[in-house]
Amino acid sequence: MDMDKCSPADNVPHRMSIAVWDVPSPAVTETYFSVMVGIKCTASCRLAGRSVTIRNQEGLGIGRGTLEEKPWPKATALYVSRVELVAPSSEGVHHWTIETVPSDVGPQHPNTSANFSFRAARPPEHEVTILVIGETTGTPLKHTEVNLGIYRAITDEEGLAWLAVPTGHHKLQVWKRGYTAAPKTIVVNDTMRLQVEATPASEDDPDAQQVWM
Repeated sequence: MDMDKCSPADNVPHRMSIAVWDVPSPAVTETYFSVMVGIKCTASCRLAGRSVTIRNQEGLGIGRGTLEEKPWPKATALYVSRVELVAPSSEGVHHWTIETVPSDVGPQHPNTSANFSFRAARPPEHEVTILVIGETTGTPLKHTEVNLGIYRAITDEEGLAWLAVPTGHHKLQVWKRGYTAAPKTIVVNDTMRLQVEATPASEDDPDAQQVWM
């Protein structure tokens, strides 16, 4: 419930929690991207207009947003802001921090922070099309997860997945419950089309249960 003032006791600090989503991974180095930040008070206080800032690993402020007037419709008393950012120039995993801005936080809400991480990568240069089929039937396998290095896609109804990746060596893996396929390294230096044959596997096969994160 929205409230102009917090309750039941204004002199009792209220804990706030921070959530972040829509984080691209990978983000392309030195390009703009955005994340959604949500903040909620344990007492469901109205937080519209409050500010949040995002800091990089060196503690420098690199993005700032203002919580919207109305709570996010998919949750109770969760106030959100989309924060615009620029990906770092260096590749790899980066750990950034979201925090409430002290000057905007009243005595009921101590400063709060949370961390999130993402991977930055070089701009994609080539499109790779991958067709996943059943080894014994030749039938296209829809809704199969395809990983090409750090890039991910899901096959469509025709068993096809498209990934845009930079030049280099990328480990190709596919996963679908009830099937296995040996991973292999692909050298990408141009537009490519590949076919992967997945072998039916029993539910007892650990590879059939594997979920890549």
